[in-house]
Amino acid sequence: MAEGAAEASAESGGDGASGVSASERGVAPIKPQYLTTKEGFHGFLEAQGQEKLPQETEAGNPDGSDGAEPEAKRIRLENGQTEEAAEPGEQPQAQKRARGQNKVRPHMKPTHYDKNRLCPSLVQESPGQCFFGDRCRFLHDVSLYLESKPPDLGPRCVLFETFGRCPYGVTCRFAGAHLGPEGQNLLTAPEDDSGRNHCATQRDPVGLGAGTPPGSPVRTCGPLTDEDTVRLRACEKRLDIGGKLYLAPLTTCGNLPFRRICKRFGADVTCGEMAMCTNLLQGQMSEWALLKRHACEDIFGVQLAGAFPDTMTKCAELLSRTVEVDFVDINVGCPIDLVYKKPVPPVSLFCPPLLCLPAPVAVAAPPQLHGRSREQRYTKLADWQYIQQCVEVASPMPLFGNGDILSYEDANRAKQTGVAGIMIARGALLKPWLFTEIKEQRHWDISSSERLDILRDFTHYGLEHWGSDTQGVEKTRRFLLEWLSFLCRYVPVGLLELLPQRINERPPYYLGRDYLETLMASQQAADWIRISEMLLGPVPPDFAFLPKHKANAYK
Repeated sequence: MAEGAAEASAESGGDGASGVSASERGVAPIKPQYLTTKEGFHGFLEAQGQEKLPQETEAGNPDGSDGAEPEAKRIRLENGQTEEAAEPGEQPQAQKRARGQNKVRPHMKPTHYDKNRLCPSLVQESPGQCFFGDRCRFLHDVSLYLESKPPDLGPRCVLFETFGRCPYGVTCRFAGAHLGPEGQNLLTAPEDDSGRNHCATQRDPVGLGAGTPPGSPVRTCGPLTDEDTVRLRACEKRLDIGGKLYLAPLTTCGNLPFRRICKRFGADVTCGEMAMCTNLLQGQMSEWALLKRHACEDIFGVQLAGAFPDTMTKCAELLSRTVEVDFVDINVGCPIDLVYKKPVPPVSLFCPPLLCLPAPVAVAAPPQLHGRSREQRYTKLADWQYIQQCVEVASPMPLFGNGDILSYEDANRAKQTGVAGIMIARGALLKPWLFTEIKEQRHWDISSSERLDILRDFTHYGLEHWGSDTQGVEKTRRFLLEWLSFLCRYVPVGLLELLPQRINERPPYYLGRDYLETLMASQQAADWIRISEMLLGPVPPDFAFLPKHKANAYK
């Protein structure tokens, strides 16, 4: 493959420049033998995809079909024009510089793909009557629903194997793994080493309360203190996260399944996606879903954004009574127009004394500073000299720094500024194993199969979090595709001529060491969809996707 890439580079007439000159132009320095042209890149994917993809597909059409992609859709852009959805080998000409967000993009609710929906009372096998009574608009005939239900996406159900029961019953897209001969939902007691899902059975008399437990020394609870009646002082409640790796709160992509991936690779501190205080106080379920915490997140916080002192205080008091968090992160520098262009700017910019949160959640965590301005966005590198000046001024108060960390070398240079710790955002999206590289002080030349296993774990976590029915599968697919729009910018270590990769360097067209590595380097949404089909089965017939974030990294 390397020889083929070298031939394609020679035909391109200069694309195989040296790594130094390419780096000066803001292009990642890739070894010349791997470089190719745009036509050669997409031609290779089209030629190899037909024979490679069926062999690597985990969940596909059970009838042996090739899972053809849907017909091209007309996608409406911000300027009012339309263009055909990108097909493999095709790329629409850019009308203007890619920047900001694709605010006007095709958005299909996950329920759109499930036209005939079964009544929740039948899904949950409720012994009583329908929850909605005569007003119910859902199907009540299970046989009719099964006739119109798409085929299963695979023989294994993650929920059934993890928890011993799938709450989605016949609506599960992997229902064949846990449905009996008469369509009933089966139960089992799974092996759970964590002890969180212990099921008492007849073989466990102690768990059932029968029999005598084995003798053991009596453990006392210790001296009685006034910890539950006397409030701790602010200095006593301070959360010590100095020197730890902090996964930044990431809108859209910083969901719970992604945070589980980062925790597995060594992230110490995690934080939920930004939540608006007014939406939380109004009881919007979509906003409260952002505050969910997984058991593996030992140091977890939530990020709040608001413009009024009263709503911020009420929201903090509400969180102290309803959720279990270690700290609250106040967003005072959000560049999103939804927050920045409000009639009243963020309250903390002008009224810091008014942000005295209630004692149960007023855990003092070090402030975090992102070394770039709102107008600058990501067109320039983060200013770590400015962060160092802020660290000196803020001393002895600890300060976390954030910006452009994509390798352990970048992290070491950031620590030399005197920051108490580093926060990682885009670097974790491009390579979630960055936390492992920083802790082990090495460059990890991860293989394409290992990267696919990471994506497979993400889909499993997504099915656990969002569900295994059609709605949950498509929601998992959507967030997987959003993440793939960042993952495609990663360049494998073995292909780089000069280490490490810089976050502001755009990868040119190159052929990887195998088909899957080349496919993961594609910047076409159609190829991201192809990867999602390898893990979640074929997309619905009317499926369309456009990433939320634009990027200058796309060519």
